[in-house]
Amino acid sequence: MCKHFYYFLIALFISSSFANDSQTLAFPDQTALKDVIISPECKAFFKAIGEHDTKNPQINYDKQVLSEKSGHNLNDLGNYHGCVSNASYTFFVMQIGYIPQNVSGFVGLCSPHYCNASDWSNETTWLQNIIPTIGGPNLSNLSFTIIDPMDLSVHMDAATFIVVILIAVLISLTLISTFCYNSLAHKTKQPGRLEGSHYTQLADSQLSGTTTPLMILGRYPSGVSSLTSDKDDGVRIEREEIPTTFFTGILQSFDISRNFDEVTGKEERADRDRTMQLWDGVKAFSLFYVVIGNVFLLSNTSKNAPAALYFAQKSWFFLGVSGAAYAIDLFFFVSGFLGAFHLFGLLKGMPFGLLNLFRVYFHRFIRLWPTYIFVLLVFWKVAPFMTSGPIWFQFVNFSQSCDGSWWKNLLFLDNIFPGPVNQHCMIWGLSAPIDFQMFLTLPFIVWIYNKDREYGKTALWLMIVGGIIASYSFAIQSNLPFTVQIDPPPNVNDIFNEFVSNPLIHYAPYFIGAYAGLLYKNYKNGESNFYSWIAHNRVSGYIISFVGLALLICFIFPLPRTEQIGTYIWPQSLVYFWASAGRPLIVICVWFFLLPSMTGYMKPIRNFLSWGIFKMFSSLVYPIYLVHFIVILYITSSDSQFSEFSVVRKMYFTLTVLIVSFVWAAILHLLVEKPFIALERGMMAERKERFCLQGLTDSASIVKV
Repeated sequence: MCKHFYYFLIALFISSSFANDSQTLAFPDQTALKDVIISPECKAFFKAIGEHDTKNPQINYDKQVLSEKSGHNLNDLGNYHGCVSNASYTFFVMQIGYIPQNVSGFVGLCSPHYCNASDWSNETTWLQNIIPTIGGPNLSNLSFTIIDPMDLSVHMDAATFIVVILIAVLISLTLISTFCYNSLAHKTKQPGRLEGSHYTQLADSQLSGTTTPLMILGRYPSGVSSLTSDKDDGVRIEREEIPTTFFTGILQSFDISRNFDEVTGKEERADRDRTMQLWDGVKAFSLFYVVIGNVFLLSNTSKNAPAALYFAQKSWFFLGVSGAAYAIDLFFFVSGFLGAFHLFGLLKGMPFGLLNLFRVYFHRFIRLWPTYIFVLLVFWKVAPFMTSGPIWFQFVNFSQSCDGSWWKNLLFLDNIFPGPVNQHCMIWGLSAPIDFQMFLTLPFIVWIYNKDREYGKTALWLMIVGGIIASYSFAIQSNLPFTVQIDPPPNVNDIFNEFVSNPLIHYAPYFIGAYAGLLYKNYKNGESNFYSWIAHNRVSGYIISFVGLALLICFIFPLPRTEQIGTYIWPQSLVYFWASAGRPLIVICVWFFLLPSMTGYMKPIRNFLSWGIFKMFSSLVYPIYLVHFIVILYITSSDSQFSEFSVVRKMYFTLTVLIVSFVWAAILHLLVEKPFIALERGMMAERKERFCLQGLTDSASIVKV
């Protein structure tokens, strides 16, 4: 269904990025070859390719090298290292497309040094050997591109050195801060962090106007994203023995030991709502789903591409993999849920003015932007120099898409400006600006809900229904196709700009999550609503949960299966309906499945989703999400040969990507994400008392003494 189209667009972006700075030609007319200037040596070599033997021993040897070290099948790169180790030969990569079958791939070419890329663009004899391997009877519908992997047109500039200096500064600041802050804490009789301390309750009135030596720590209101941690549910006061100056504040923010304790869960609050911990597992599973989907997306560059194509057209497992596109909307659902849940108490306890609204937005912006921009800069200006290889141009061309659009990402507006798909910088990170853009509306909705429940519910339903109508409208406007199992539509850029990157498409899942979060907050405060009905009617709760699970499985597997095997072609009107209603239905099914666990029973599911390993992944979901695609690109682009496609091999590859991404995400969290969150706390805190308002309840705050 249209969920597959998400993967089609990224695959199209990958393939369209390869042709930068290369010689791209349709297969030449034979009569035109007379006018092409080719060196005499190369012309003699091309002529000899079609002959059994020649009297020139050098040409015979060059033919032998061409045969032994070049690829002979689609996505066969040959012997790259064996070719480039000899200065007399140059390695080219030929990108081949056979239009009627919608098949494309790469073939390695070990060429004598006297033949350049332009010469090979007009050579036909060698291609005759390749055509049968891609199912083509002739050359009439063949297109190809000759790429020189050594000519990447990537050069170090001032921006590269600035990014390297920035990395060095962050590493140095982290190491110095860790050493200095712990030295200062060690000099005091009582350490800066209290181990094994207990919690007490204080009424809000007891905090008002109080001047104490205590320092209130935690997070300012975030409207917590599903890509972030929601571990701070209340105000936390921690004894601070070190004087809270600007200098010590910076040291504390970059202290890696404190930040590491949070990642590992050592500073987990004892009173944290255990039911809310199940969202750790939901976020972790959504992340795993996204990674698996993107790993299998790159199956089109496997050595045995026909097996990958068969997998996409016939396999049940592919349906589950392609369903990973819905994991993005599940992220948005959880983001809306946690955001509304925490903002409810916050906005009820403070005046709704421009300054407070700015603080809410600023915290959300800081929570997402520094990590996002840091990853972008490293991907754009540093990563292209990390290695080389026959297909490293894939990575380079991907990074060069940032050359003309980096400023859009800087402003979190990349998805707003229309443009060709292959000119969007860090396209897999579009969820971050979309999440922030949707969050801009959330404080107003929650504030209305606080003032008048009926008006608030009306506003939420308007956003949900409006998002569905907008999705339907944009699907019609962009003539959205059904699945990827079709030739690329000519209006692919319009589809991307008007539908895929449009935040209105994701409004329904996001505000369904916000509505569920507000209802759950009211339920936790003792009000009777849908959650309390589920809690008191366990049989109905079990039925709703299992119905939600059954529908979820149906939406991911049997429903698209009808089109995958060609037994039923969906009417276009039904395609448009699913494009608008599919995402909301998926997240509602997940919500229904979790309802009993959220209201006190089905504890095995709650305990499993609250498992410690998921808590750790939950803290790193956002940086893992940003870096995992770079890891996939790096591993696949730095190889000297494509691997064979198999489900088992891809699952092992997925595990590798997760482990490597986790390591880099932990480093990113400790160097950038967590320190900037801590710095933002201090910027927004008052001079004498620093209040973390995230999750502030109506009557009490958690105080650490």
